[in-house]
This record gives sequence, structure tokens and C-alpha cells, in this order.
Amino acid sequence: MSKEKQAKRVLKNKNGGYTLSKITSDEIAANIGEVKVKNPSTDLFPLELLDNTRAYLVKTAKQAILCYDYQLYDACLVMIRRLLETLIIELFERHSIKDQIQDANGNYLFCADLIDKLLSEKKRWTIGRNSVKVLPEIKSKGDLSAHNRRFNATKPDIDTIKSGLRIIVEELVHLIDYEQWNKERKIINN
Repeated sequence: MSKEKQAKRVLKNKNGGYTLSKITSDEIAANIGEVKVKNPSTDLFPLELLDNTRAYLVKTAKQAILCYDYQLYDACLVMIRRLLETLIIELFERHSIKDQIQDANGNYLFCADLIDKLLSEKKRWTIGRNSVKVLPEIKSKGDLSAHNRRFNATKPDIDTIKSGLRIIVEELVHLIDYEQWNKERKIINN
């Protein structure tokens, strides 16, 4: 290949290195194909449960579902745990009692403590027995997937919590009542 042709394929950058030209990058992408991510299934839980909530919740839920769809079970459990932690925090924020789930420095508590606080709050809500039953199991499996180097989650690990997961996600979204919360936030911001 001539030096002139090679110069068009790579560009020298300011750090002294080289970068592929856009034309070359596009050719490579055409030859090897772009990575296509499919739409999340409903095999873990229906994404519609998070309609009209927050974009970051939907993104987290999509990641959890896609991890399940692509058989990335440890990642799935970690994302499930993250989704539940976020929903619990939002529930406390929604009811203007987030200080109950923060330490002295204003940091949110760890997952186990968030769950304990969620279940012990009796004035503002009651968590259903199915959710009460599955929360510790989801937390435990999420912890194993995130922190135990010898544990590798399997499909049955997640399948045993799927129905409870669907129930707790829907229950938390319902208790948060995003539609009303959004109206209240709009009034405050106007």
C-alpha cells in the first residue's frame, strides 16, 4: 500500500498516535457488522411496569432484562438489585423522608439497610407479603453475584425470584405514584 493511501486510512493525532479515518472505520464496521442489541423481552418482567417513571429507571430495567435474555445472570442480578435500591430511595424521596435512609454524611444506606427501612415504615405504606418474602432473597443473590468470586448465577437462581420481582417492582412504582409526584414537582417548579 502506498504511503498516500495509508495516510488516508489512518490519521495522526496530537498525542503522537494514530486514529482510523472515518472512511476506514466505516469500512471495518460494514465488514464485521454493527452490534445489534435486541429489544428486551418480557421473560424477566414487563418493562411496561416502569412506563411514566424516570428514564434512568427504564434504562436500568432494560439492562437487567437484556442481561437475562443474553444469559448474563450475574450481571442480571446486580442490575435487579440496583433497580430495587433506586426504587426504594425514590419512594423515600417521594414521601420527603429520605433522611431516614441516609447516614450522617448524607450518603444513602446499603441495600440491606434500605430494605430494613422499607419494611419497617408502617405509617406511609405497607409492603405486601409476597414482596416481603422475595426482597431478602433478591438482595442475597445480588450480593453473591456482585461480591462472591466463586458464585456464578444460573437461570434457575433468577427464575425462582422472577414472579416476586415483578410484584415488588410494580408495588414500589405504585407506592411512588410517579404521575402525582410529577404533577407536584411541576407545581413547585412553576
